[in-house]
This record gives sequence, C-alpha cells and structure tokens, in this order.
Amino acid sequence: MRGSNKNISKKRRQELVEFQRSLGIRFRNLAILNTALSHKSYVNELEGDLENYEKLEFLGDSFLGLVVSDYLYNQEIYLKEGTLARIKSYVVSESTLYSVGKTINIQKYLLLGKGEEKSGGRHRKALIGDSIEALIGAYYIDGGFSKARKLVEWLFAGEIENVEKNRHVKDYKSILQEYAQKRYKVIPHYTIINTEGPDHRRKFYVNVTVGKRTYGPGIGESKKQAEQNAASVALGDLLTHKRLRDPNIERSSKHRQTKSLKTKGLKTRGRQTKSLETKSLETKGLKTRGRQTKSLETKSLETESRKSAGRRSERRRGDDLTSKSRQTRSLQTGSTPSSERPAKDHQSKSRRTKSLPTNGDEADNHTDKTKG
Repeated sequence: MRGSNKNISKKRRQELVEFQRSLGIRFRNLAILNTALSHKSYVNELEGDLENYEKLEFLGDSFLGLVVSDYLYNQEIYLKEGTLARIKSYVVSESTLYSVGKTINIQKYLLLGKGEEKSGGRHRKALIGDSIEALIGAYYIDGGFSKARKLVEWLFAGEIENVEKNRHVKDYKSILQEYAQKRYKVIPHYTIINTEGPDHRRKFYVNVTVGKRTYGPGIGESKKQAEQNAASVALGDLLTHKRLRDPNIERSSKHRQTKSLKTKGLKTRGRQTKSLETKSLETKGLKTRGRQTKSLETKSLETESRKSAGRRSERRRGDDLTSKSRQTRSLQTGSTPSSERPAKDHQSKSRRTKSLPTNGDEADNHTDKTKG
C-alpha cells in the first residue's frame, strides 16, 4: 500500500482518530485507514500517487464472506447447505452493508470528489457498502486475522441474529435460483428492460425469466435492488400458483402458528375466566335478588298482618259503637235500665211475702176457729 502518515493533514488525522475511537479499534498505520475511506472520485481530482479503496474493498469482501461462513458453520443448530448460503448472501448483501455503514456513520469520514459530493454520493447505498468492505480489508492488513475477525463479528452480530430469528429481509434471488434449479433445472435470467433518471438518481426496471415464464418488473435504484424486487415478484406468483415452500418460511410459519395457538389458548382461558366471573357475579346477583325478594315478601306479610290487625280493631270499635248506640236508643224509648230492675224485684218480693200468711199465722187462725 502506497502512502504514509506524513501525507495526512492534522485535521484529517483528528477525524481518523475520532472514527477509530467510535469503533473501539486502533490502526498502527493511519494511511491504510485513510485509503479505505478515499473514493476514486477524490483520488482522480488530486495529483500524486494516492490509491482509492477498490483493492481494499475486494479483499474485505472476501474476508467478510469467510468470517460469516465460519461463524454459521460453527453454530449449534443444524441448517442445510442451501439455507446457510441464503443466510450468508443476506449478511454480505449491499443492503446489510449499507445498514451497518449508516450505524457507524462511516459516510461522515469518506473523501469524495466535488462532482460525487454534489450528486449525493455520500449517502448512496452502493458507495457506503463498498467503504465498509474496504474498512474490513484495511484492518485485516493492519491488525491481522484475529482483530479483523472480531471487528466483523461486532459489526454484523445484530444482522446475523436477525437472520437466525428470521426477521431479516430475504435474499429473493438465492431462493428463486435454488427453486428454479431443483424444479426446472435452469438458472433465472434477469433482463434490464428500462432505465430512468439521471446517473445519481437512476431507476432500473428488470424482468426475470424462469423456464418459459417471465415475471416482473422489479424496480430499484440499482441493478441489484431491481433484480431482488423482480425475484420477489416471481416468488410471490410461484407461492400462489405452485405452492412453493422455503425452509425458512416454513420455520417462521410454524413459529407463528405456535404463537397463534398460544395466543388462542390464552384468549380461551381469558374467556373461560370471564365466563366464570360472569357466572359467579350472576349467582351473587341471584342470591342478592333472592334475599331482596325474601325481605320484600317478609315486609309485605308484616304490612298485611298490620293491616288485618288494624281492620280487626276497627271492627271491634265499630261493634262497641253499635252496642252503645243500641243502649242509647233503648233508654230513649223508656225501657228500664238494668241497674233499677233488682230494686223493683226486691219490692215485689216483699209485697208478696206480706200478702202470703206464714205457717204460724195459719195455725193460730185455725185454733181460733176451732175455739169459736
């Protein structure tokens, strides 16, 4: 590698040190790191023997594939060769590299030419992905295999985890190619049918042919993205009409089914609990209503008994009043009151006693008559 630390300005040196600290790494030769961040548009505008990052990108691409393959091979779970290839192709894909580059903010430290800067190259997907591969290649040269491996594992750990949990964006091209080779013994053929827009904002339209059928178009800002989208269109049609099955898709569907069954079970349990609670509440309500009904019946019976007692007392009062009124009427018509009757009876008895002669008187009268 040509270039030395002496050719790096003080300001640029500070930027490179800041970038190293953010990654938790340290280059012995900052010139290699500076080369890994130098785009060809920048080098072409300068005079001198500077290099761009393209060779480092080539080396970093190969090293990244090796480390990811070794990592997947040493996993405890068993995966088929086709599945391992799909996972690797996703981890080293342009979209993943772009995501990793944005995460570490590598675009901030890139050296670009004026034309590339004006056209928005600093945020271009392919350019950021290439610079990540160049960074990996540069650290491999400067620090060796072990350090570069740790850097790769640190940068891509989250993406590999997403693949293992099946939460990643699928590599539709690999899935379609594997299916086409197994079923039709052919390889999918991609064709660019149209392009639109300027060079820095171009859109590509791609069709894919599998056997005798053509699918598409897939639209993207790069050829790779358009091809992926075309493969996605083809797989969507094949999944519908040919009942295509993919091991990763099957595993995710089974996982979803298990989750749905668990969710249904929880819902059923919840409904049963709710029904039991409702029944207990209804039972309590019925008991409460029964008690209320009983209390109301008791109250009504007490009220009726009170009313009947009142009616009886009123009848008794009425009878007393009628008897009194009858006595009053008899007094008014001249009838003797019961209190005077014993006295008259006594007088009549005494009169009768006087009129009737006693036995002694009768004897005296009889003797007188015999004497005369």
